[in-house]
Amino acid sequence: MTEARRAFGWLTATAPLWPLGLARILYGILWWQQSKWKVPSDDFGRRSGGGLWYWVQQEIQYPTLTAYKDFLQNVMIPHWTFFGWMTLITETFIAVTLILGLGTRLGSLVAIGMAANITIGILNVPHEWGWTYVMLLTLPALFLLTDAGSLGLVGASLALARVANLAEAPRTFLVLYGAAFVCYGAALWALARLRGRFVLGTVLVVAVACRLTLLVAPPTLSTDAYRYVWDARVASAGISPYARAPSAPDLAALRDDRIYPHLNHPTWQTVYPPGAQLFFRVVYALAPDSAMAMKTAMGLAELATLAVLVSLLGALGLPLTRVAVYAWNPLVLVEVWSSGHLDALAVLSIVAAVRLAIGGRRHAAAAVLGLGTLVKLYPATLLLLLLDGSGVAPLATFALVVVAGYAPFAHLGLGALGSLPQYVTTEFFNPGLVRTLIDSPATTMLALGAWVVLVPLLTRGASFVARVIVLVGGIIVASPNIFPWYVLPLVPFLAVRPSAAWIGFTGTVAFAYTFFLGQPWAIPVWARVVEFLPLVVGAGWALKPYVGADRREWLIARPVRGGGQQ
Repeated sequence: MTEARRAFGWLTATAPLWPLGLARILYGILWWQQSKWKVPSDDFGRRSGGGLWYWVQQEIQYPTLTAYKDFLQNVMIPHWTFFGWMTLITETFIAVTLILGLGTRLGSLVAIGMAANITIGILNVPHEWGWTYVMLLTLPALFLLTDAGSLGLVGASLALARVANLAEAPRTFLVLYGAAFVCYGAALWALARLRGRFVLGTVLVVAVACRLTLLVAPPTLSTDAYRYVWDARVASAGISPYARAPSAPDLAALRDDRIYPHLNHPTWQTVYPPGAQLFFRVVYALAPDSAMAMKTAMGLAELATLAVLVSLLGALGLPLTRVAVYAWNPLVLVEVWSSGHLDALAVLSIVAAVRLAIGGRRHAAAAVLGLGTLVKLYPATLLLLLLDGSGVAPLATFALVVVAGYAPFAHLGLGALGSLPQYVTTEFFNPGLVRTLIDSPATTMLALGAWVVLVPLLTRGASFVARVIVLVGGIIVASPNIFPWYVLPLVPFLAVRPSAAWIGFTGTVAFAYTFFLGQPWAIPVWARVVEFLPLVVGAGWALKPYVGADRREWLIARPVRGGGQQ
């Protein structure tokens, strides 16, 4: 053993397991003690006004979430005895499994669910210390994963959901997002060491817990979800959102104090393509004037992406647990499940198109990519790469889908783009590399066009997903503006070919929200440096072996050990 290995051996040493076993037993005793004051003879406290009844009344009086209060009042109280028995049985089950060490993983999962339920109910009750419940959640995660990272991610998501307005509290947001990202990294590191049948289930349980936690919070970091509702409201009134801006005098009757005040750029017509407008209308028909319904719909699309990504990993012969790189990523959690961005639907189309292309179904891939282009235009940038070597027939399929989507708006001419040209030329937020160097939207668009054409040519011979990462990553970095949610299309493919630099960028891109730190709004220079630091370091590291090599190799990452053709 070298001196260097001796010096750092403590970092890789394996700790004894008996302290973890002792902690598990003590935690089980805690639940046993708690179950003892759920007394059936007192109807679980309803007769005496104590015990479980008292605490449920406190949760109703000081609700953390209105929906949870409604559940307690309208479901639990009318069926009190049933829920009393369920609580007693559940807590006893947790205690027995953890004290005896029988079914510990299942007991830990149940403990996480029960602790989360208690936490949601009790957090707003006066004189309750919130960190008590964080620890109540953390311990079973230790027993489940032998690492607190994944549950720390759930805790950070819960904390983010409780901030009243994230845009008005950017420092709080950045601290919590940073904590979430640290937990994300720790959880991925721990996950790489785990084996067994329950690992994928653990990944999915944690992923769903984080998503449901953020779903209940109103969209405050970005208010785009309100614009989706507004566009649907205008269209439902028989008026084209491409023809009238929200501030137009003839839309005065549609303006209200719930949706309209949250709109960005109320003097602009919509920028969203026809497929997006159709999606908004469908959601609006099911739940009118509900930003929460829009968020839920985007969340369902994101869950579909998760399912398609699992299929993609399976098709490539990769471990399905790699899906955690995407499923636990804080950027995905915040931008889809907190803010409800439409990009969830566009990303679904991209991942589905790649999955179909890898399966040899190029026509179907082209059609799905066309549908994605009707939601947001950027999926079209993958067309040349997706159809490389497939002839013009799939291209015709793509064109047919896009033309059919725009056909009902053909009479508007270029007006069918709404205010999109104005958005491209005048919006200025976290500019990309080209616009930072040359503040010319036309130059930026030419550079993007060149990248879209050249990457399929220069990366031939590389694995398909590696080519997608190069293409999408370059588009993001060179975009006129890099809103954090614009990075979402890259994240699923990092589960296939993990890259520390790009994964790091999904964390540091949140520093774009330092925009809200002061007046006038602007991103400080230091924040821009931090934001792009992972990419700078990663680029230097990646290019080092290729000095003097074929220039074409510069674009391609090295193969990931243990994977097939990715």
